Amino acid sequence: MDEPQFYCLDVPGSGAAVRLHVALQVHTCKLIETAEDEFFAFDYPGPGQIFMEAYDLCLEADGTRAGSLIFLRPCSDSPKQIFKVDSDIIRLGDGIQDGLCMAADPAPRIATGGPSHLRRDVALQPCNPLDPAISRWIFGLFDY
Repeated sequence: MDEPQFYCLDVPGSGAAVRLHVALQVHTCKLIETAEDEFFAFDYPGPGQIFMEAYDLCLEADGTRAGSLIFLRPCSDSPKQIFKVDSDIIRLGDGIQDGLCMAADPAPRIATGGPSHLRRDVALQPCNPLDPAISRWIFGLFDY
């Protein structure tokens, strides 16, 4: 997209100003040393769950339709916490709604503290057709 340092799935705010009650976003990736709120474990604590150790919470969609936002919630057996990672695509994966993928908002990015810090909303979108530029995820640690 338009961010040379890439976008990472992120919790809004940081430190004492972190906002765990609002939807996740994609934001300019942080340096590894300060990115604990951009690290996720897959298939933990259960199959299909995506876990953020920094806050002991799991990803959960707020609905099962296009446009549903993604939040951090206490890990549970909710079907809205089950995702399938297909190669580089993250799908809502419990069978309650087929064909929804996690994607960044295609709308222009929003500056958050200067031109080198950008963010976009993230939500479930129909997987087909979906621009790979907003729906492909790279998994791993990066040092830039």
